Parts: sequence; C-alpha cells; structure tokens
Amino acid sequence: MNKPEWIFILCGCICNGAIQLVTGIVLSKLTASFFFGCSGKALTKRLRIKTFEISLRQDISYFDDLNNNTGTLCTRLSTEATAVQDATGIRFGILLQSFYSLADDLIRYTKLQNQQQPSKLIL
Repeated sequence: MNKPEWIFILCGCICNGAIQLVTGIVLSKLTASFFFGCSGKALTKRLRIKTFEISLRQDISYFDDLNNNTGTLCTRLSTEATAVQDATGIRFGILLQSFYSLADDLIRYTKLQNQQQPSKLIL
C-alpha cells in the first residue's frame, strides 16, 4: 500500500538515523567541553590561591617596589592564572582527544595492514 510513498519513508528513516547520530555527537562534545572547562577552572583557582599565598609571605620592602604595587599584583593574579587556564582547559582536552584519535587510527591501520598481507602457500 505504501509503495508510492517509499521515497518519503526512506528519507524519513535516513533523517531519523542522522538526527540521532548528530545529537550524540553534539551531546558528547558539549559534555567534554563542560568537564574540561571545569578542570581548567579548578586549576585556575588553585593557581590564584597559591600565588596570593606566596605574595603574602613577601617582605614589606617587596611591596614598596613600583613593579609590585597593589594594582600590578591584582592584574598579575588575574591575567597569569587565566592564561594558564586558556592553555590547559578546553585546549588541553582537544589536544588529548587528538592524540588519542591519532593513536587509535595508527593501531587500526597496522591491524588492517597485517590482515591484508598475502599468505604464503607451502607446496
């Protein structure tokens, strides 16, 4: 009965499968970005606390220098930790995923090459 509409049914099936695939990819990328962002944020917080603790242990003469006044120290506390977060958060995750994908592809390639080698016939 549905023979005249087979093209619509086929397109619906293909779209349904593609939407599920795209949704899975988008959801996994979103989740990975969230968790890498959380790890970068935690690292930034630890770095700011450590830097602040170290600056509090300095002698009073350290703060008399123009390079170590309050504004400079606050700016340094803000920008340096944020630069580390930029280098280690999501970018580190992307780099880690890229290396894992490369290693996985190389392993699969070598396995495929080993399977395709012609076997020697013993007569």
